[in-house]
Amino acid sequence: MSYRAIVSGIWLAAIASLLESPASGQFAELARRVPSSANAVALVNVEKLMASPVAVREKWQEKRDTAFASGISFLPPDSKQAVLAMHIDLALWVELWEAAILELDHEPDMGKVAAMTGGTADTVIGREAVDLPEDAYVVKFGKSTAAFMAPANRQAVARWLRETDAHMEPGLSPYLSEAYAFANDVGTPVILALDLEDALPSAGIKAQLAEAKEFLTQHKLDADQLAKMLAGIRGITLGITFGERPFGKIKVDFREAVPISADAAKAALIHVLAKRGAMIEEFEDWKPAVKGKQVTLEGNLEASGMRRISTLFARPPSLKPARPQSSSVASDQNKESVARVASQGYFHKVVDLLQDLQTKNKTNSNATIPQVGVWMDKYASKIDQLSVLNVDPDLVGYGAFVSDSLRAAHNSITSGAANSRIRQANSQMQYDYYSGGTTYGYTYRDGFYGAGYVPYGTYGTVAVPDQTAYARERARIRTEERVTSTNDARGIVQNIQQATADMRRKMTQKYQAEF
Repeated sequence: MSYRAIVSGIWLAAIASLLESPASGQFAELARRVPSSANAVALVNVEKLMASPVAVREKWQEKRDTAFASGISFLPPDSKQAVLAMHIDLALWVELWEAAILELDHEPDMGKVAAMTGGTADTVIGREAVDLPEDAYVVKFGKSTAAFMAPANRQAVARWLRETDAHMEPGLSPYLSEAYAFANDVGTPVILALDLEDALPSAGIKAQLAEAKEFLTQHKLDADQLAKMLAGIRGITLGITFGERPFGKIKVDFREAVPISADAAKAALIHVLAKRGAMIEEFEDWKPAVKGKQVTLEGNLEASGMRRISTLFARPPSLKPARPQSSSVASDQNKESVARVASQGYFHKVVDLLQDLQTKNKTNSNATIPQVGVWMDKYASKIDQLSVLNVDPDLVGYGAFVSDSLRAAHNSITSGAANSRIRQANSQMQYDYYSGGTTYGYTYRDGFYGAGYVPYGTYGTVAVPDQTAYARERARIRTEERVTSTNDARGIVQNIQQATADMRRKMTQKYQAEF
């Protein structure tokens, strides 16, 4: 497992994997350890979650160990509550660092943590720590509090500790502080927030809108008005509550009053998600509203949407040693039946993920593959995290093939988008040429070729940029790259489907059981 993304796995993933123990709803001490440069946070109040009707009905408490072992749960089963944070380069959309501060249900033994993770025990400015493989650290803050950071070398960790030691209260930005208040004071079980203050340049927004003329026309939106509104965006917050079923509410905050309708705002949000390859179908049924400087969208979260959100990042390891398995297990079951059960479970989990990726978008089924590009990459990581204990070696190889193929499909889509931008930037302006002259009168000419009266005046050619032809050429490039990358990705998906059918037949014949 890549420890580079060790903590981000529980940021958005928390809403699909909240199978942990009850705890206090106060986040002050955990949030105090968040570096001030964070521009994204998540706060998870497990106590409220575990007391919710859906958690009681589905017995989340009883399932937490198996859920984590199977790759479903992303908060490790020894965590009680969590504050997660990251600093994202919003121009490139790359995480510069990620951190998770967890309250645990036990005191971690850092020596055993080093042994479990393959890391190296260390002490950083007086605190027990473990240098994890692949540029990450885990630090013990208190008896039952631990924190992860990645990427993180020793110097970065020391600076992080000194900075947060100086904090008497959370050092969050103004926008993230508002989100923190919803979780800490109001008690919303799950809060996720992204600070976008001063992040979007006007020129970049206008350039993006220039390529969305069809969308703007369809929804009767003024490009200049929309660009001004987006340039004043403050941030986005998602809150999740758990009654009989998970219910989510997104709010997008701006500096000035929102000048567009609720339906247009909803269409814009869905358009952006689809363009980013991160479509969540439930959002199409969510109810939009515009009030003052805020746009909201709310509705129920289904299994597919929760699964997609949960796969945005990888998960951290548990810091509690696994309980030893009873010696009677091996004698009660022969090795073949153990392998069969483990293999069936593994295969079904992979197939469930693949089926979810094939869910059609309600408004445009032809655009399904580009719209789920992000989830292809994230589901690949989820497959990599599935337990392979006692799983048939051929199935383990199949799982690796599927995850590699999903990443290849994702890369095809993203490279197509990059190629499109490069080709559009290098495309030449189209021109219309107009020639003409002006005659003022006549003059007498005498020379080698003869003599006589000839007209005099000016003559020239003018090149006028043809913006319509230029836009048409850029649109042709976008379509060409989109079709090429989508066809490549579709071919990869078809190969996965064929490999899945072949593996099902092979395993069914080998174990004489349905897969």
